Amino acid sequence: MSDIHALETNLDLKQNLNVYANCKQLDILHLIFNIFDGGLQADLTNYKVRLKAMKADYMLLIQDTQYTINKNVVTIMPDEQLTTTSGTTKIELQFINTKTGEKKATFNLTLKVIPSVLENERTISTATYTLMDELENKLDKAASFFENINKAIDANTTLAETTNNANTSNTNLNTTISAGNTLKTALDGLNTTANTTKSNLDTSNNNALATKTALDTSNSNAAATKTALDASNTTANTTKSNLDASNSTANSTKTDLDKSNANALATKTDLDKLNTTANVTKADLTTVNDKATVTKKDLTDINTTANSTKTDLDAENVRAEANITAMESFGDITALSKNVTNLRAEVETARGGESDLDGRMDKIATQLSDNTQKIAQLSNPNLLINGDLQIWQRGTSFSSSGIYYSADRWKVDAGGSGGVTHSISKQYDDVYKNFIRITTTGYANIWHQIEQAELDKLKGKTVTLSFYARKLSGNFVSANFRLYGTYIDGNTLTTNWARYVITTTIPLDATSINIGLVNFVAGQGGSAVTWDIAQIKLELGSIATPFVPRLYAEELALCQRYYETIQYSVVQPTTATGQVVRAIYNFKTIKRTTPTVVLNDGYRGGFGLPTLLSYANGAVGVQATSTSVFNGSEFSGSINADSEIY
Repeated sequence: MSDIHALETNLDLKQNLNVYANCKQLDILHLIFNIFDGGLQADLTNYKVRLKAMKADYMLLIQDTQYTINKNVVTIMPDEQLTTTSGTTKIELQFINTKTGEKKATFNLTLKVIPSVLENERTISTATYTLMDELENKLDKAASFFENINKAIDANTTLAETTNNANTSNTNLNTTISAGNTLKTALDGLNTTANTTKSNLDTSNNNALATKTALDTSNSNAAATKTALDASNTTANTTKSNLDASNSTANSTKTDLDKSNANALATKTDLDKLNTTANVTKADLTTVNDKATVTKKDLTDINTTANSTKTDLDAENVRAEANITAMESFGDITALSKNVTNLRAEVETARGGESDLDGRMDKIATQLSDNTQKIAQLSNPNLLINGDLQIWQRGTSFSSSGIYYSADRWKVDAGGSGGVTHSISKQYDDVYKNFIRITTTGYANIWHQIEQAELDKLKGKTVTLSFYARKLSGNFVSANFRLYGTYIDGNTLTTNWARYVITTTIPLDATSINIGLVNFVAGQGGSAVTWDIAQIKLELGSIATPFVPRLYAEELALCQRYYETIQYSVVQPTTATGQVVRAIYNFKTIKRTTPTVVLNDGYRGGFGLPTLLSYANGAVGVQATSTSVFNGSEFSGSINADSEIY
């Protein structure tokens, strides 16, 4: 018997990767696929799996859908034809919606079947039987072919007799045609005479038309000369206007650059001052915290001593009261009375010391409470970029389905069946400043992906996610806020702004982390759901500290590491057509990785369509070829450089 060859692998619906595997000829395959969707277990409800296998020459071997699906695990025991013959077999694994027929994903598997010797007692495979049946059918067709040849010979003999009869009829027809040709010759003679007369008349008419054409040509040449002179004058005026515009643009650009430089210097000064203030504040708070720790220890020691002293005083007081009672029982004795008086004075002094100690303890407790309030007002740095949603380089309003970025660093996944509608837009109020408003009749998810280098810093540590949110209208079928497996039910949102907090620990073996701030499935019964979210913060520790936004220039620079739009404009006088003009533009910041670059054509005067020259994660080049000689030749447009995480 052949071996059972088991293959188990993980497939992600958002990553159409190729899978390669080997087995021996005649092995019985047992294929197990664990299906994931964006790193999570995929929901394969209402889906079927189709396996389609072809040899290297694209001859179809198997196409079947009768396979087992359990949750996100697909188990396939394919027909033995898959390993009957050696060589490479191409396999397509397709996931198809049983209700809509839509394909969710297709994976390509390459199976290499290694040749092996058939065992003596093994029966002939189904594939071999199929080939033998095809051979028998072809032999039957060959026998029928020879029978048809004999019939064709008989038909050919009949055709020869028919051909002789047709030739006789053709001879008779040629005689009739010859007589007709003689008559035609006579008619042609008469027609030639008529054509000669017509030709003479046409010549006279053509001479008259030629005279008119010559006069029209002279008139047209005069008009063309005037048009050429007008065009030359217009070109000269246009050239002057373009030169004036170019000069104005250059002056304006210089002014903008001067302003940008001044703003950058001012921003740097503000950042330096802020950094200095933060360092001083941090040092002060550290000192206060150290003093508070020392004070707390001193207070503990003093409290311990006070309690001990109070216990001793209470014991002495009890003994003193007993002694006084005993002495008073002796009557009016002067010496004993004096001792009693002295003892009472000592007790009162001890009680006064206890009162002073309580006052000192109350003062220290007040100082400790004040320091605790100051520490609570400190804010940890935000580990998310654009958490206050003030940067929107791609636009401020979106309505399409699909996966795309809206506010910088915030990715949207919007969709749904039927005629769903979406609206993702930037909003503003005086309290929470910038926030995202989402309205959908389907689903509209939004999340923030963190780079691997930042994830490594968080492994094994406790982190806290906080944000403000509200639901203005509609109801969710299913909704949650998610931070690495920890959730808040989205249906707890009210119509008023409220702060929500999630605290969890990132596992040491974590390979990715998506801050799924929303994971909403659908509006109730297709009705619209509208909700807002603002001031999103991820920080180390188990306490949600106050939200402090970054400076706009700092936030923009962080976002431009992932996405940037460059407005380019190249003005170059041209002396001939076919001249290639190039320009290199440095990105405002080094990109996270080599970006995907899109060139958007804008204005072109005297140049052909611009093309990308080259690009890396630090700069991009653009070039165009001149199409005319013109002092004000220009081409301009915009360049989008995208290094985001998809």
